[in-house]
Amino acid sequence: KEILPDTVAYTALLQALARSRSPDKIDTAKKWFAEMETRYAEGNSDLKPNKITYTALINCWRSSGRPDSGEQAQQVLELVEQRCQEGDHEIKPDAMLYSSVIDAWSRGQSTEKVERAWDLYSRMREQYANGNIDMKPNDIIMSTLIKCCGFAQGEKSKKKGLKVLLQCFSEVTSSKNIGQSPSTFYALLTSLSRLVGD
Repeated sequence: KEILPDTVAYTALLQALARSRSPDKIDTAKKWFAEMETRYAEGNSDLKPNKITYTALINCWRSSGRPDSGEQAQQVLELVEQRCQEGDHEIKPDAMLYSSVIDAWSRGQSTEKVERAWDLYSRMREQYANGNIDMKPNDIIMSTLIKCCGFAQGEKSKKKGLKVLLQCFSEVTSSKNIGQSPSTFYALLTSLSRLVGD
């Protein structure tokens, strides 16, 4: 009997690409994901993308080094949210998915990176407050957001970065979900020095 690739196999390939340094990783990831979706739409139920698949695709963009990594990762997230609203609740976004997109914004070159990252965090916090336990903020997510502030480029963007950084400090010192760890405060100080060091 012929052994055909399934969701697990395609997802493993995307996860490997996310860790790869190949300059063609994004083109390859897009090709495999498109192939997966096409075959699923044609009736192959063994190729239905799951949450891990989408996270792997986002991580491909996150580690791509491309200037539009944030925008592209955001598009994948919006696709997940759309399909969840259409009834596929198995891929309901969680904190890990949002964190990967925040990091993709951080690594990209968009002048809106800080605003977009803070918006994602705010949406997470609101959903958690409304009872979605899968959206619980934590130290890792906060550190990722803090680093995003420090990578702001241009005078206007840096001012926004400083404003959001102060909001992050307030979150760290007041939220019961975010621990006041040395690594979090180190990230705060590092980002602050980048924003005001010039």
